[in-house]
Amino acid sequence: MYLSKLSRASDGQRSMDSDFLDRGIPTWPTQLRRYARPMLRDIQQGIGRTMQIKQISGFQLRGHTTCGGWEAKIHPSGATYYYQASKRAFTGVDILSCSPARLQKFEAWIDASRSSMNEDSWFLVAGLVRAEGDPDDMYEYYYVVPQQRIITWQHEFDATILFQECIVLREWDHQRCELEAQFWKHVEFFPHGFDLPRAEIRVLRRKLDWLYGGASCALYLVFDWLELPKEATTLEESTATSIFGDIDTMEKIMGRLASIDDLTETGGMVEESGVVLFGRIQHILWHHHFLHFFGLPEARLIRSHSMKNKGRPIHPVFLVSAATMLGIPLLVFERIKNIYVDGLVSSVDMRRFVDDLSNQIKGQMTLAGVIMAVDCSILAIPNIGLQTTTKALCSSSLVFGAGCIFTGTLAQHFGHRMKSLSFAEYSLAGKVTTIATIYSAPGVFCTLSALLEVCGYIAGVFLEPNHSLTTVIASSISFAVVGIFVGALAILAFRPELKYEDDIRDNIP
Repeated sequence: MYLSKLSRASDGQRSMDSDFLDRGIPTWPTQLRRYARPMLRDIQQGIGRTMQIKQISGFQLRGHTTCGGWEAKIHPSGATYYYQASKRAFTGVDILSCSPARLQKFEAWIDASRSSMNEDSWFLVAGLVRAEGDPDDMYEYYYVVPQQRIITWQHEFDATILFQECIVLREWDHQRCELEAQFWKHVEFFPHGFDLPRAEIRVLRRKLDWLYGGASCALYLVFDWLELPKEATTLEESTATSIFGDIDTMEKIMGRLASIDDLTETGGMVEESGVVLFGRIQHILWHHHFLHFFGLPEARLIRSHSMKNKGRPIHPVFLVSAATMLGIPLLVFERIKNIYVDGLVSSVDMRRFVDDLSNQIKGQMTLAGVIMAVDCSILAIPNIGLQTTTKALCSSSLVFGAGCIFTGTLAQHFGHRMKSLSFAEYSLAGKVTTIATIYSAPGVFCTLSALLEVCGYIAGVFLEPNHSLTTVIASSISFAVVGIFVGALAILAFRPELKYEDDIRDNIP
């Protein structure tokens, strides 16, 4: 995937500025190290620490200083960045600490780059990078197109890393979602000069209200008639949860936007602190649009990718496996297919899926420990525990019980990683069967351990040379009663007509 902006400069000018242009490194706002870069200064001890009597002048914040046409601006977070109006350029570099020669080369590169682009209305964001062993600076940069609200570059470069979180890139409009997301990240980093009218705050509030789940019944009827995707009306199923993590965070964001709206005069512009928050939220939303195929047919699954479990004919093999609890891999596989649809997965569905299986695995591990203790007790029973068949079956039961504990621990660790959407999408891509095997292994081992234990006990009772008739009859009746109830409950619990989630909506057009 390559992105570029064709140069419109003449051949002579392009040749003259090539030394500077070749040192440009395309980047994007989320790669900027402005907040993470350590600011090392050589400060001699004792200098500038003496206060004069009645000293009230000479104090000046960095945000009011100007150096060589670069005007310092203070970000609402407290960080300082610089802007030069004549070049329409931003930088997070500490201009005051740059040597005159270094600053001159930096400005020369900016002039050469702007001359090559020939776009006076665009903004340039650039920074200095010193490569190890290279005496000259490299210049990381990107251009901001305010009219289109995207970012672009003058060099052609491999943008695979920029778009790596999305599985399939099909159309330019889809890729543009991420470029607009990066534009809003730029606004968050460099809010100076960005005019944000109060009306845009209200548009964003209405959009968040919709994502929050405020669609009325009348809207649902309209959307049904137009065959358009519907947003959820319940908080648990709303897209807001999958975007912002939880409803509490969403409510706090909506409260902050309401406060900014109330503090802004009618027809006025929002202050920089509100611009920063607005840019941050818009970046999150547009990045979510990019990940969930906004503007493409696949976006019909944006709310929740889980599907209602359709009724299907009862297959004898399925019922037998479910009744014996050996159908666990089939059940896990079916549920994964219901939450992973057309290559899309929702963080809400994935967290619910992982939490449910984690609770089941904890119970299976506890049961496996109890089974292992019972195995030891059976082997210690005189006569019964001495039978060769009983020894073999109970020993195998012990091994499967230990396997349940070990695989359960690993499956729980894997489940925590699956809560990350990027890791979940990567893991599920063509590997659904593998994931189902990982999650079903503890349950299968626990089931096999229990069955082998029961078989070992039965073998010990019936194969004992001097077995008691009373013991045989009592054991047979007990096993028959337990088997009937277990089989009936298994059929009721796992028959296909039942849904895995009672409150899920069939919102697939």
